[in-house]
Amino acid sequence: MDTPTIHFNYQPGSLPIPVELKIPPFTIQAYSRGAQYSFAIINEQKVAFDLGFCPLQAIRCGHIFITHAHEDHSWGVIRHIQYRKLYDLKPAIYYFPIDLVEPFREVLHSWNRFNRRNVPNHPVLVGLRPGDSAKVNNHYRVEAFLTHHRGPSLGYSLVKDQAEIPSLSYLGDHTRVSLDQHPVLGHSRILAIELTFIGDEGDKAHKYAHMHIDDLVDLAEQGYFKNEHVILKHLSVRYSQKEVERITRQTLGGLALPQLTII
Repeated sequence: MDTPTIHFNYQPGSLPIPVELKIPPFTIQAYSRGAQYSFAIINEQKVAFDLGFCPLQAIRCGHIFITHAHEDHSWGVIRHIQYRKLYDLKPAIYYFPIDLVEPFREVLHSWNRFNRRNVPNHPVLVGLRPGDSAKVNNHYRVEAFLTHHRGPSLGYSLVKDQAEIPSLSYLGDHTRVSLDQHPVLGHSRILAIELTFIGDEGDKAHKYAHMHIDDLVDLAEQGYFKNEHVILKHLSVRYSQKEVERITRQTLGGLALPQLTII
């Protein structure tokens, strides 16, 4: 594998303006910043992974897959429910790790009471376990797999019918164990993983169940990444754009990696 081409779409700031990535056959609109917001919209399939914020582009998505409960990955779900109602669209289907369904139902009930709604919304909430799958259209399904973070957490793979290798795999917050335990992710055509820490915070990364750039280097040196394209996301807000470009070029530039996009 040749030295990777690294594309930078990293734009520090507090406004969650999605970056549009055209990786045929998909158009992906995504934003991810640690402790702020994370979401990824797959336009052609009308599927979204995580909704820490609900941009207007997400309204048309009828299938929303939430990786875990942390606010920067789930805050936008209630807004999405309200947007669908506002635009007179049928309720979407919201998928969660199974242990989070009832707690979210309670949150939604409290939110409706808070807003004095006489007729509460009734979105479809589906709990998933590792190994479960959900058909999202005539050609694709989404398969859930276990990831390691603090609390119940799943990753998701978009798989075309009759195929075994995912077309796209998305992980929320996770450790490298999540990749080690699922070698198929290294063959997914497009792989979106977190890279939160790139400085001298290896101990902090592992304490809070995140990825550090040293984990990425180790996996690359072991030949893990057979993907065509890897998206790195969820960088800590402590890093400037110049720091991200300098450190990742110095650390990753000489490794045998697929094409990289850092958002």
